Amino acid sequence: MKCSKCGNISNDKYCTKCGSLMEEEVIYCTNCGAKNKSNSTYCTSCGTIMSGKTVPATVSGNIYGYIAIFFFVVAPSLSYIIPNAKYLLSLEIVPLILLVVGVTKHKNNKFLKVLLIIYLILSLITFLATLFALLLLLLTCKTAVESCSG
Repeated sequence: MKCSKCGNISNDKYCTKCGSLMEEEVIYCTNCGAKNKSNSTYCTSCGTIMSGKTVPATVSGNIYGYIAIFFFVVAPSLSYIIPNAKYLLSLEIVPLILLVVGVTKHKNNKFLKVLLIIYLILSLITFLATLFALLLLLLTCKTAVESCSG
C-alpha cells in the first residue's frame, strides 16, 4: 500500500514514516464499476477479469444519462424551430434508447436507472396530456357540429 501523505510504500496499517493510516489502492471494474483491491484478479461484485487500473464504470455509464438529458431538454425546444412533428418524435425517442442501452451496459448504475424511470413517468404524463387534449378537441368539435346543425 502507498501512503497518501508521504508516498511511503508499506504493508503496515499505519505509515512507518509519517504515522498516517495507510489506504489500500483500489481499481474499478470496467463491467459494473465496483471497487476492488488493486491486486485483484477478478471483480468481487460480478466476477469480471480485472485488467489494471481503470476509470470507474459509472463515469463512462453516466455519459448515456447526460446525453439523454440533453436530448430530453432540446427535443421539445426544437418544436418551435422544426415545423414537421415527425422529426421531433424521432428526437424524443433518443433519450429512451440511450437510457435503455446505458442501463443494459451498466446494470449497477443507479443514476441511469433513476433517469430512465423519470423519463418514462414524464413520457406517460405527456402522452396522457396529449390524449386529454385530443379528447377535449373531439368534444368541442362534436358540440360545434351539433349546435350548427340544430
